[in-house]
Amino acid sequence: SAFWNCTSLTSITIPDSVTSIGEYTFFNCNSLTNITIPESVTSIGKRAFSGCTGLTSVTIPDGITSIGEYTFCDCSGLTNITIPDSVTSIGDRAFSGCTGLTSITIPNSVTSIGKSAFSSCISLTSIEIPNSVTSIGDSAFSYCTSLTSITVDKNNPVYHSAGNCLIATESKTLIQGCGTSVIPADGSVIRINSSAFGECPSLTSIVIPDSVWEIGSSAFGGCPSLATITIGANVNSIGDYAFIWCQSLTSINYGGTIAQWNAISKGSDWNTNAGSYTVHCTDGDIKK
Repeated sequence: SAFWNCTSLTSITIPDSVTSIGEYTFFNCNSLTNITIPESVTSIGKRAFSGCTGLTSVTIPDGITSIGEYTFCDCSGLTNITIPDSVTSIGDRAFSGCTGLTSITIPNSVTSIGKSAFSSCISLTSIEIPNSVTSIGDSAFSYCTSLTSITVDKNNPVYHSAGNCLIATESKTLIQGCGTSVIPADGSVIRINSSAFGECPSLTSIVIPDSVWEIGSSAFGGCPSLATITIGANVNSIGDYAFIWCQSLTSINYGGTIAQWNAISKGSDWNTNAGSYTVHCTDGDIKK
């Protein structure tokens, strides 16, 4: 916390004698525009630069092996950052709320990406996961509203991508989708994770194939342009608030009967604040 809340600090030179930047060192130094971390630094503490809204670029030295929790959280002015090949882990919420970040290159040295690591990076348009990443935390890329492309290296042993969807291969779970996603119907997806499509403003329609069994809570929450949904007959669980705040929703095409629909919807709040819509079942319609 050495420079905690020094809101008038515009620049600083860190000498080569420094080997560690502690927790909260530059927390909320919102006038700091750029910083060069010398090669001598081998560790950066939690929230070291969190809330530095004026920071536009950062150079991380090769000696850093991990980017800790909340390190650059809410650095809204950050447009680009270079992560060196020495980094093996990106901590929880490390770049969460970096609303100006348009692109990020995750090097092939990184093995883990923490919870909500890039959540609410609303200017981020694409994600590329290298083959080294074997652990991705919950909501790592949630609420990235401009996301249009999701790709995973074909040699990754744990995850893969298809139809601009990030998928955990063994569990067959769709972790993250975007406005251009097409959920594969080949059986590689059986569940849609919580908030997988949360706050995706460009999503206008989605087909959930027969291979899917489960739709997680808030899976499509806050998709204001989502007007039509097709849900396969094998879905047996719809989580709470799955389609909350989908104000444009007019039509749900369901592959099962009215009785089946009533059983899986269970009268829960999964559709709270959705528009007026009709559920088209195989034996009739239900107006909501």
